[in-house]
Amino acid sequence: MNSKRKTYLFVGMMFLGIALGLVFDNVAAGTLGGMGLGFIASFLSKTETTQNILHWIPHRIKNSPNDSNR
Repeated sequence: MNSKRKTYLFVGMMFLGIALGLVFDNVAAGTLGGMGLGFIASFLSKTETTQNILHWIPHRIKNSPNDSNR
């Protein structure tokens, strides 16, 4: 994931936190929570292990033994 997308991910999470803060009448806590989740999401988006897991999940679901197409 390039740095522009990571920036959008962080800012998007921050704005979601602000929106939740407005809903629950605590904008400061919502902003800090959104920033925290944004930092965590940005970190996870650049780790190779996370990308391998996210790539593996759809293939695992598609090839599951309970697949009704067999």
